Amino acid sequence: MTGTTSGIGKAIAGKLVALGYRVYALARSHEPDEQANPVRLRCDLTRTGPLSELARDLARKDPGISVLVNNSGLGRFAPHEEIPIEDLKRMVETNLLAPMVLTRGLLRVLKANSGHVINVCSVAAVRPGHLGAAYAATKAGLLQFGECLFEEGRKHGLKVTSLVPDLTRTSFYDSLRFEPDDEPLAHLTPECVADAVEAALTARDGTVMTQVVLRPQLNRIRFKT
Repeated sequence: MTGTTSGIGKAIAGKLVALGYRVYALARSHEPDEQANPVRLRCDLTRTGPLSELARDLARKDPGISVLVNNSGLGRFAPHEEIPIEDLKRMVETNLLAPMVLTRGLLRVLKANSGHVINVCSVAAVRPGHLGAAYAATKAGLLQFGECLFEEGRKHGLKVTSLVPDLTRTSFYDSLRFEPDDEPLAHLTPECVADAVEAALTARDGTVMTQVVLRPQLNRIRFKT
């Protein structure tokens, strides 16, 4: 899985370990940790060549891989004409192209194992918002990629779940001008999303949770001063 160093990804990785999975954690950098699981692998998701090679290597070395979690995400929020082209490129590479490349490299082994692809999207994929057109487009693309991938692979036993979380209290908002409200009912936690992953993976045989929308009870954000 990708994006395991903090927030949603860290919670999902912990959940998978607790469920008995051996987790390969892909990230550009990792904090020192002596734990054997997750297995930490350094990888720049924006470099598609090495990423594709890494996926193929993992499939060869561990043909029992049965779950892929595409979690890494990058967001830049401003009037579209003010967002640097390099930032637009990085969002597309991180949020959309990297999951496509990683999935491609692992798809044969996932099909062979009747495996499960889990894409962490965003409520921005289904709800128009302000100052996030490019980010929303990448997440909507990831959502549709998952929907079509399921139609393509379901006859092989492949399952695909798109998680669509709303405001979740993570470091994602550290560099933004707004953040979830402090009221506990006004935001999700990473553990909420990890619980949804468990629900998708443990659903009754023959039932696939193709799209899971997670929203807090209240709709409140707070603008930073």
